[in-house]
Amino acid sequence: MRTAVKDILRDTDGRAVVLTRAIAWLGFFAVCLGSWWMLYQSATSMQIDLLGFPRMPMDGMAMEGMAAGEMAAGTMSETGMASASAMMDSGMSGSSMTDGAMTGDMASGGMMMDMSSFGPLFGMWSIMMAAMMLPTFVPTARVFTDLIEAGLARPIGFAGFVWGYSAIWVGVAALLAAVQVALLQIGLIGGMGQSLSPWFSAGLLIIAGLYQFTALKDRCASYCRNPMTHILAGFRPGLRGGARLGLVVGVYCAGCCWGLMAIGFAGGMMSLLWMGLATFLMVLEKLPAIGVWLTAPIGIALIGLGLWVGLAAL
Repeated sequence: MRTAVKDILRDTDGRAVVLTRAIAWLGFFAVCLGSWWMLYQSATSMQIDLLGFPRMPMDGMAMEGMAAGEMAAGTMSETGMASASAMMDSGMSGSSMTDGAMTGDMASGGMMMDMSSFGPLFGMWSIMMAAMMLPTFVPTARVFTDLIEAGLARPIGFAGFVWGYSAIWVGVAALLAAVQVALLQIGLIGGMGQSLSPWFSAGLLIIAGLYQFTALKDRCASYCRNPMTHILAGFRPGLRGGARLGLVVGVYCAGCCWGLMAIGFAGGMMSLLWMGLATFLMVLEKLPAIGVWLTAPIGIALIGLGLWVGLAAL
């Protein structure tokens, strides 16, 4: 009888662990997908295309009307046409914001967001960190959930682990938001976070490419590719132990990925295409089977692209 009760309790505990793990993963991926959805909604409401440039639907409609010869009394006045043209020119040059702020006047229904102050930029960067860096965290998080399933860790420790990792990237978001404000004030980037100087873009790409060949990059990438060894070595039970380990993992992850994050200033921080490509490369670079073979080619590609941008500016 006692043995049967123990078996029942063991089975119940096993099912509880599996259920807890499933709920944790569902919540994890819900945050990832929700972050991407928020970024997409923000870009759509601000009339920004996949490359991070403003869409100009009013200009397109005016051109269609002119081609059809239907410029009637209800269409744009000369003043409106001049305004739309000026908006298109300024948007394509990255300076469509007055005093560095994006407003809803870019298009009907556009969302008003000040892209020149720290607060909104910090919020946007935090969402970007969740969308881009949580997917790269999956292999490491899986190691921790394996420890839970083996009875070596508790779900509360996993919560602390994710919190510690996220805290590092929230800090990175604050740093990048501050950098973006500074670069905007000195005129190196536009309101969308895109570079206005080919020399700045070239230098950023070359620096990010050279970093791929440094010992620090190799150490951080090696840590991210072999999470089991490092997690077992630094594991401590409980919420505090999980949080401490998550902070360490987050620091190494930031050391591995900061270069690919920073080059977004070369093309525009609101570019969903860049965000998706950077996330894809960071995920691949952390995979132990293929990541070691990608670091150098990515570095060579970035250096080559930087040289091309610099030479094209001569």
